[in-house]
Amino acid sequence: MCHVTKVGKKCVAAHSADTPPNLIALGATLALAGPGGAREIPAAEFFVTDGIWNTRRARDEVLTGIRIPVGGPGRRSAYRKLRQRHSIDFPLLSVAVTGDFDENEVVERIGGVVSALGARPRVLAGWNEIAVGRRLAGRVIDALADRAYAQCRPLENIIVDAEWRRAMVRVYVKRALAELAGETPVTANGSAAGARP
Repeated sequence: MCHVTKVGKKCVAAHSADTPPNLIALGATLALAGPGGAREIPAAEFFVTDGIWNTRRARDEVLTGIRIPVGGPGRRSAYRKLRQRHSIDFPLLSVAVTGDFDENEVVERIGGVVSALGARPRVLAGWNEIAVGRRLAGRVIDALADRAYAQCRPLENIIVDAEWRRAMVRVYVKRALAELAGETPVTANGSAAGARP
C-alpha cells in the first residue's frame, strides 16, 4: 500500500531534489549509457510518477552527462525553495523559472517548473501566452502566479497542511519571477537582501 495516498500499490512520494526543476526549466538534455548503447532524453521527460523508480533510466544505464543550452545575453533564471527550517534541505515546495528578454526587457520566452508537490516536477503550462511581448512586472507576474496556482495540487504526504503549501505556490512563484525581472531579492524573513537590519 502507498503510504502517501493510502491506496494502491504504486508509490507516489514527493519528488524533493533541487537540481531537476532547474535543469528542466533550462531545457537540459541528459545523456545515458548502458549495455544497449548511448541515448539522450530531455530532462522534462526523464522523471515519472513512481516514487520508487522515478526516472526513465533503465536499471543497467548510468547518467553520463548533462547538456544545458547556452542562452543569449537576455537569458536569466531563478530558484526559490520553501522549507520548514533553513537547517533542513527537504523542500515543501520548489520553484525554478527561466526567461529570455530583449534589450528593452520585454519577455521573449518564459518557463517555470514546480516540484516537491507531487511525484515528479511539474512544467507549468500557458506562461508564454501570458507574458511574451510584455514586460515582466505587476499584473503579468500576478497572472503567471495565478496560472501556476491553478495547476498545482500538493499531495498530502507531509505534516504541513497541503492547502497552505498550495497557497505558497503563488508567493514563491512571484518571488522567483521578481528576481528574474531584476528586482531586489527578498530573504526568508521578508527583508531585501543586503539591507541593514
